[in-house]
Amino acid sequence: MSAITPLPKPQRGDRVVARAERREAQRSSEVFNPDDLALPKPQVWHEPKYRAWAKKRFDCAIKSSPLHQCAPRLAAGTIKEFAHFEPEGKGLKCSDNRGVVLCLSAHVEQHQLGWQTFQAKHNFDRDATAREIFESSPWFGKVEVSW
Repeated sequence: MSAITPLPKPQRGDRVVARAERREAQRSSEVFNPDDLALPKPQVWHEPKYRAWAKKRFDCAIKSSPLHQCAPRLAAGTIKEFAHFEPEGKGLKCSDNRGVVLCLSAHVEQHQLGWQTFQAKHNFDRDATAREIFESSPWFGKVEVSW
C-alpha cells in the first residue's frame, strides 16, 4: 500500500497569485461594453477670461446689419453675450476661439433661426469674425486651437 503524501501548505505568494488569476478570469468573462471602444472627445478650449475680454472689446457682430436693431441699453450697458455654435449638435459647445459676440436680441434670433439662416439674413461670416476676434486677443499664439 502506498502512502499518500500531503499537499504542501500554501504559501502567501501562492494565495496572491490565485487571487490575481480569479480576478483575471472574472474580467475576461465580463460582457463586452462598446463604450470601451469609444473615441475620446475632442479637446475644446474654454476660457472665461477670453469671453469676458471679447465682450468688453467687441460690439455685436451684426451691429451694422440693416435688418438688425441691437438690444436697448440698460443701466449697466448693452447686454452682450458670447455666442458659440454647435459643431457636433445641440447642447455641445465649440471652443471659445470659434465664438462671436452678439447682443441679447441677436443671440435670441440666432437660436430661433439657426446659424446658417442667421448668417445669410445678416450677410455675416461667423468663422471670419471669430478668427478676427481670436487673432487680436492676448491668447493668440499662446493657446493651441483648431479651426
